[in-house]
Amino acid sequence: MQPGNILFSDGSSAPPYTVRKSKRAKRIILRMLPGKGLEVVVPWSADTACVPEVIRRFQGWIAKAQARAACAAPPAPCPRLPFSFPIRGGAEHILVQAHSGAGAERMNVTTPLPATQDASTRVLVFPAALSAALPGGESQELSAAGLTWLREWVREEARALCSAQLFSLAAEYGFRFSGVRMGFQRTRWGSCSARGNINLHAGLLFLPPHLMRYILLHELCHTRELNHSPRFWKELFRVDPEALRHDKAMRRAWKYIPAWLMAKVA
Repeated sequence: MQPGNILFSDGSSAPPYTVRKSKRAKRIILRMLPGKGLEVVVPWSADTACVPEVIRRFQGWIAKAQARAACAAPPAPCPRLPFSFPIRGGAEHILVQAHSGAGAERMNVTTPLPATQDASTRVLVFPAALSAALPGGESQELSAAGLTWLREWVREEARALCSAQLFSLAAEYGFRFSGVRMGFQRTRWGSCSARGNINLHAGLLFLPPHLMRYILLHELCHTRELNHSPRFWKELFRVDPEALRHDKAMRRAWKYIPAWLMAKVA
């Protein structure tokens, strides 16, 4: 991390920043990463001595990016067992029930509620041994193993949902991809390798369908254009005419992610 000792024209100082060289970058790129701050991506053959001047030139963009990052930061950790939580932007609701029976150790145990209830609601059976009751019985504190269990449930649900939609969108628009992996990245919703492997944030499970669709199309377009060149955006606009609106909405999409998903438990 470089200290923020670069002075702007108004006398203020630039924020601390990191410099990363990339073999894929064709120009210098500035990125404001949640939790990490300003990153300057430099082409592999470029001289990093030009970085301070680039930062001065983009003073206005940096100020706006800092403000956006503050709004888009993931929610504060809250490692407690949730009684319920919405997925797919509220289109489906998951009720969590701690259970100490023999079947509670099984992964991904969900059952629909009776037909008299909302058909979009399911019950998730959670192993009671992975949480501890708090005073008053208001909620239960998650252990590290309990948080891991919940994350794995989210990962499997997200993998099933995103994989099905990726195959559907690829068939509809003529894309090809090699595989899909779900993770819990802290700075990206998705990425695509040169071999066509797509990596997605499992938190996509919680986004409204139109935003999840945008991310999937975004990464599918990267199977043809790995950078964000004009050709990439032309391809993205072909499959999603509302791409700019969706891209702007993604700046605040962290608000859909439940606090426990990204929590840290000792």
